[in-house]
Amino acid sequence: MQPDDLISLVVGGIKLTNFVRYSVTSDLFEAADAFEIEIADISLDVKSGVRCELYVNGQKELTGLIDKVSKHIEKTDASLTIEGRDLMGIVVDSYCTEYPDLASIKLEDLAARLLKNTPFIGRSSIRFGKGDKDRIAPLTRRDVEEDYKYTQIKPGTTIFDALKTTAMAWGMIFFNLPDGTFIFGQPITEGKPGFSLISRKDGRSNNIISATLTEDYSQRYSQVTVMGQSDGDYEGKGYNIKSTIKDASFPFYKPYVAILEHDGQKPDAYARIIMEDQKFKGYELEIKTPYHGQNGANYQVNAMYHVEHDDLKINGDFVCYHRTFSRSKLEGSTTMVRLAKPGVTPA
Repeated sequence: MQPDDLISLVVGGIKLTNFVRYSVTSDLFEAADAFEIEIADISLDVKSGVRCELYVNGQKELTGLIDKVSKHIEKTDASLTIEGRDLMGIVVDSYCTEYPDLASIKLEDLAARLLKNTPFIGRSSIRFGKGDKDRIAPLTRRDVEEDYKYTQIKPGTTIFDALKTTAMAWGMIFFNLPDGTFIFGQPITEGKPGFSLISRKDGRSNNIISATLTEDYSQRYSQVTVMGQSDGDYEGKGYNIKSTIKDASFPFYKPYVAILEHDGQKPDAYARIIMEDQKFKGYELEIKTPYHGQNGANYQVNAMYHVEHDDLKINGDFVCYHRTFSRSKLEGSTTMVRLAKPGVTPA
C-alpha cells in the first residue's frame, strides 16, 4: 500500500504541515496556479502578501505569494484557511502603464519591457524557446527571421494578456514552472509517458477512481476563415487579407469566420490557432486517481500519460494540461487530471 502523501507550505522559513484539507491546482493554459489549505491551529501568525513555497512529497510544486488568510471560529471548531497563487498571479493582477503601438519588437524585448518593474521576476527567470519544461529548444533560424511582430497595448490591458496575445502570434503559450521560471514555449507533443492510468475489466493494475470522456462537436468547425485588412486600408475598402484552412476529420460542412484586429498576425497561422483551439475544446478526458504520483514522481502538467480504460475503449497516450492535488476527510489524497490528444493545443 502506498504511503500517504505529504504536503507542506514554507512561509518565512517556517514549514506548515498537518492540513485538514487542501487543493493545489496547476493548469498549462490558465493563468496562475493556485492553492488553498486549511489548518486547525488558528494561532499561527501567517500574513498575506508574503512569498511562499509549496512542496508535495518533498518536491517543489509552487513558488508564489499568499493572497488571502481567513480565520473561522465556531463554538466547537476553529480553522485557518490560506489561499495563494504562483508568481504568475502578480503578472495577471498587474496592468500595463504604457500603451505604445510597437510595430516591430521581439517577444524577448517586449517581455523585458513589461516585466521590468514586476517584483520577484528578473530577466534570468524568463526562458524563450519551443519544447517542454525540461527541454526548451533554441529558436530556429526561421524563428529569428520572423521574430518581429506588431503589438498593440491599450489602457486596461494586463501584463499577462499583453504577453499571452503576443506569444500566440509566435504559436507559443506563456506559462511558468514550479520554481518560478517563466516560459514562452510550446507544450510537448510526443515522448515516452511518465505515468499510467488504468481501468481494466480484469482489475489488473487498476488505479482510476473515476473517468469522464466528453466529445463536443458544437465546439468544432469544418473550416476556419480569417479575414482582415492590410495596413492603410481601414477606410471601408473591403477585406484584402484572407486565409482558409479545413479540418478533414470533421464530418460535415460547418464554416467559421474570424476577423483580424490588425495586420501584424499572419492569417494562415491565426486560422490554425483557432482550429487547434476548437479541436482541444471538442475532446476532454478527466480522470481521478488515488495519491499524488507514481514511482516517486508527482503527477505533472505538460507531461505524457498512458491511459487504458476498457469501458471507454481508450488505449493511448495523452498530454496532461490540468492537475489538481486535493485531500478530504472522506477520500484522503487524490489527484484529478485533464488530458488532451497530443499535438492539439488551445489558443
